[in-house]
Amino acid sequence: MLKILKKIEKIIYPPACIICNKPGYNNIDLCKNCYDDLLVNNNCCQKCATPLMGDVTYKICGSCLNNPHKNYHKILSVFIYKGVAKNLVHLLKFKHKQTVAKIMAQLIDKNITLSADAIIPIALHKKRLKTRGFNQATIIASELSKILKIPVVDNILYRHIDTKPQVELSAKLRIKNVSNAFKCSQKMTFKNVILIDDVATTTNTIISAAKTLKKHGCQNITALTFARTSH
Repeated sequence: MLKILKKIEKIIYPPACIICNKPGYNNIDLCKNCYDDLLVNNNCCQKCATPLMGDVTYKICGSCLNNPHKNYHKILSVFIYKGVAKNLVHLLKFKHKQTVAKIMAQLIDKNITLSADAIIPIALHKKRLKTRGFNQATIIASELSKILKIPVVDNILYRHIDTKPQVELSAKLRIKNVSNAFKCSQKMTFKNVILIDDVATTTNTIISAAKTLKKHGCQNITALTFARTSH
């Protein structure tokens, strides 16, 4: 019955591009032009997902070779933070169009295979959450959970320090800003988890959150972001 209702819904409300309002493509609310504009982050570091330049033999960036992070298994960033990918993040994060999270989840699912015991969103401090009204990572996690049938756990990891927005800080200050920003309210019973956020830039937030989860019982942490900036 549910499948029939969904088919009827698609007929009455066919997919339409959330950016330019043209007909949707591939059962997503993006037109073919916008869909094709997405830059898949294929040529990247296999540890931190930093986009790599040119054809490289070893797909590990210099930073990860010199300073390997042990708190997470790897970071998966599906798209490069440019063009349509950047527009989608801005629509969700700053224009508060929460329906964009469903599109992001669909695009993630179409491009990578994921499995875990739980999905854990990067937490916002309660003051920032009150100001924005929602946590974009939690909404993306919820939409991805519907597709993957993996539960979202958003009540254990929390941000106990009201950190400054990372975009306002230099690289050195970003590390200090979030180094001890997270805590867990209890021991984690989930061993294999996906730690999710919208965008990865320096990855300092991911490193800090993963370190906290590791201390509280998580054994295998795969960080996932919709997009990755290219430095």
